Amino acid sequence: MKKILALVAVAGVMSTALVVPEASAASKGYCAGYAKGVANTYATRNAIGGAVIGGIGGALIGGAVGGWTGAQIGAAVGGVGGVVVGGSTWQHVYNQAYWRCRHGG
Repeated sequence: MKKILALVAVAGVMSTALVVPEASAASKGYCAGYAKGVANTYATRNAIGGAVIGGIGGALIGGAVGGWTGAQIGAAVGGVGGVVVGGSTWQHVYNQAYWRCRHGG
């Protein structure tokens, strides 16, 4: 009888070990580096896209209003504005990537 109870106890402990998930969250340092890389990649793509779209839009509007000089100024202003707007999501992307990393997602 004691052997049966011992086997049942061992089987119960072993089955619990199979059901309990391991912690999957990474360290703060690892997640900070990971999130920075994700945010840099995403923000760079957005900034480049914003610069291209802003520069083209600025050149078209500046050219319509002020001729060739207006187009040059419009392209420069639109390009800088596009970089600022396109790259402004860096902190948001960083926060999301860090949270997902720390919470095992």
